[in-house]
Amino acid sequence: MSLMNTVYWIAGMALVLAVIKIAEQNRARGKRAGTGGLEGNVESSPESNLKAVKKRVLTEREQVFFWRLVEACKEKRLVVLAQVGLEGFLKMNIKSRNFISQKRCDFLVCDMAFNPIAVIELDDSSHNGKAMEDAKRDEIARNAGIEPMRFDHVPEQERLNALMDAVEKFVEDMK
Repeated sequence: MSLMNTVYWIAGMALVLAVIKIAEQNRARGKRAGTGGLEGNVESSPESNLKAVKKRVLTEREQVFFWRLVEACKEKRLVVLAQVGLEGFLKMNIKSRNFISQKRCDFLVCDMAFNPIAVIELDDSSHNGKAMEDAKRDEIARNAGIEPMRFDHVPEQERLNALMDAVEKFVEDMK
């Protein structure tokens, strides 16, 4: 074996051993390589501290509601958006902005020009004890000309169709 081949062989073995050692250290700490201990699909360079794990935007219950709402809005030429930050569609004064900062609505119904029409909340246990806060959010929406709607369960398709008929009439009356 020539000297150059020997050097390449030693360098290659050193690299293999280093990779094995790093993998064993990560396994011993319960980490997947490159995740920093986070579970799931993580994309990040090794030198970055910016790590994240994707999660579903909607719960299973919210997904059922979303698809029923989309069906109810389809023929009325209304657009349904999910998990929209309130600051994305409301201009407000400082006091209101401080209250709704980093808050979002479950669903926002818009016309085809993406003008907000209705804010829809599917209340769950996270709303327990927050009636005053929910009432303030509803008041802010109403003051902006956006109809707030709250549901404590996923309504049947027929009920949503009737509600969206009323929303469509409301939009026509505003023109």
